[in-house]
Amino acid sequence: MLKVWVRNGIRIGGLLLAGAVLVAAPALAGPRPGAQRRTLNLFAGILGRQNANQFDCGLNAFGEVCVDPNGSTTVGGGFWPKGTPDQYVFNSGMQLAGIVDPASGFTWAGDTVGAFFFDPKGTTVHGDKLSLVWSSINKSDLDNWPRDAYVSDTSLYNHVLIGKKAVSQQDSWIQYWDGNPANNSGRKHPLGVLITQRGMAWNFPTGNEAIIYYIYTFTNVTAKNASVYAGLPDADTLASIGTRFQTLNETAFGVAIPDTGYTITNMYAAFAMDADVTDEARKNYTSAFLPFNMGFAYKGTFFEAASSGYKFLPPIFSAPFAQTVGFVGVKYLKSPLKDPTNRALGEVGLTMYSATINGGQFDDAQNTVQLWRYLSAKLSAAAGDAPCSTGPNGAPPSVTHVCYVPQATDDIRFFQSSGPLTLKPGQSQTIVVAYIAAAPVDGPQIAGRSGSFDLKPAFPALDSALVPGHSDTLRSIDHVIGATSIVGDTNGNGKIDQFEVNTTPR
Repeated sequence: MLKVWVRNGIRIGGLLLAGAVLVAAPALAGPRPGAQRRTLNLFAGILGRQNANQFDCGLNAFGEVCVDPNGSTTVGGGFWPKGTPDQYVFNSGMQLAGIVDPASGFTWAGDTVGAFFFDPKGTTVHGDKLSLVWSSINKSDLDNWPRDAYVSDTSLYNHVLIGKKAVSQQDSWIQYWDGNPANNSGRKHPLGVLITQRGMAWNFPTGNEAIIYYIYTFTNVTAKNASVYAGLPDADTLASIGTRFQTLNETAFGVAIPDTGYTITNMYAAFAMDADVTDEARKNYTSAFLPFNMGFAYKGTFFEAASSGYKFLPPIFSAPFAQTVGFVGVKYLKSPLKDPTNRALGEVGLTMYSATINGGQFDDAQNTVQLWRYLSAKLSAAAGDAPCSTGPNGAPPSVTHVCYVPQATDDIRFFQSSGPLTLKPGQSQTIVVAYIAAAPVDGPQIAGRSGSFDLKPAFPALDSALVPGHSDTLRSIDHVIGATSIVGDTNGNGKIDQFEVNTTPR
């Protein structure tokens, strides 16, 4: 298995019970009206699904995860438990934004640009395939597994896994980039980043059958000079992609990109999700549980009529859990390094969690310049950005790591970002996330659930304020996801982390 990140992810508590399923059930929310995904060739190997355990999650080769692989703009892509029509996710994936180094010495210097590999609006998707969707449970795929898809990163994987094709009961592997200038809506030009995505799923130990893990390694491929990539396991592939990047974009924009590429500064990377929990997606909330570095979404009524066809199957939905609609969450297991050349400096961590709303008070980012402001929490009222929610005692997002948390149900989305980063040509950084689905704890907080019930999330409790002796306490929604009490600041770091929270059994 992965090193500590997977083991930690299996211990995060109540939001831990099961997975999701890919069936064609109509969703009443999603991108903007009129948004269209690219036409997909169903037999071209660009579609797939991660479905070895209870969580069934559609994939495509453009960087969208838990997406309907047939390209529908109204059908969701993440269902749980497998074999039911119970929808939890419409779509999700990575978002990147940064600034071309002002000292790079050519026309793009100083430009703020980015890439929506997942765009909740559905209008500015920048991902373009560089590989097929490979799945280790497909014998033909496994027999012809790409050379670059073999496990090679000793900083992520146990040494016994190095050189293997797959590490779980189902590995998926995809490469895509933002370097095609034909996909340029909402930005000046491409950013110049390749993403290598590996998905993993297990049915053991207990609880892990509810989780899919995704590793995103993003690499600056703006150089065509092969010496920039020298020494990397996939150096020849990267040099070829860098040459293609320069050829396409120099022709499209009439620029002369330095052969050695350019550095991306003040860069932010985020995982974002459009979680449509049930077909009544406009009755959704989102919040975060900061000790777990986890954002999650739920239906505010905690009620689903029998006529909907949703199945709350045992043993998943059995005591101490309620037989009603549950949660979907994304937990950060690993964020980028502060300095990719010096691991001793540690990780950047979670910079920002925030909701956005489809056309609502805090709208989805409209272009990559606004995306950069969102991911960095450097919002500008003058540029048209809505204000963040007010944190405890008026604390700003730079302190709380939380921006907007809606207190009325709507068609919500959320993102979790890390940064700022510096990504030099040929350098890579990695994010690891756990996709989790779970039943709600059957406690007094949701005892009155009905079609008109409404459990608001409130502003998330800060991990520093939860330390015993400080002023804050767990929220009602924290108890429903499985947190029961705070152990205490046992490691003395001034905040409550995932090992300092008591949780509901199972």
